[in-house]
Amino acid sequence: MRVEVRRMLIASLGHPVQRTRTAAAYVVAKIAHHDYPEQWPDMLDHLVALLRLDALSAHGSMQVLAEFIHEDAAFDTLPAIASALLPEMLRLYSSQDTDPSATETKCHAITILRDCLESLSMAARETPAWAENINSALSQWITAIGNVLATQSSDSNLLTQSILVNHQ
Repeated sequence: MRVEVRRMLIASLGHPVQRTRTAAAYVVAKIAHHDYPEQWPDMLDHLVALLRLDALSAHGSMQVLAEFIHEDAAFDTLPAIASALLPEMLRLYSSQDTDPSATETKCHAITILRDCLESLSMAARETPAWAENINSALSQWITAIGNVLATQSSDSNLLTQSILVNHQ
């Protein structure tokens, strides 16, 4: 039964009604708090797959990831989480898509990047080898952010605002 409930919740992350997606994201994040990774080892795989599926599914997945990383990710799972998520967040952020939902997705990607890096930097104090993961991720992101800001588009203005808001 637990597996079936998880399957239905993951499927609901791509629901066309935003309230349904948001409610499902909240429930998935709460379940993940208790069950990841021991009782739900493939949760991250499901969320990453949704990032590649379509805009609605990506949005639902990113809501879970933002909540989970910000509140619940344990230090011992951070390297695996970051190595799975940061390339996907960079792919979404670097997308040439310019519709409003793509801009929102890019802002979510920056939020997830920030939360991953904050958590990794705290963990790196205890495990200095993790600093290499941070440096590797940052160099790719700095290039991507520079490229977006260089375009001087409305996308870059919104993303600049997102970076400033997320930095405070």
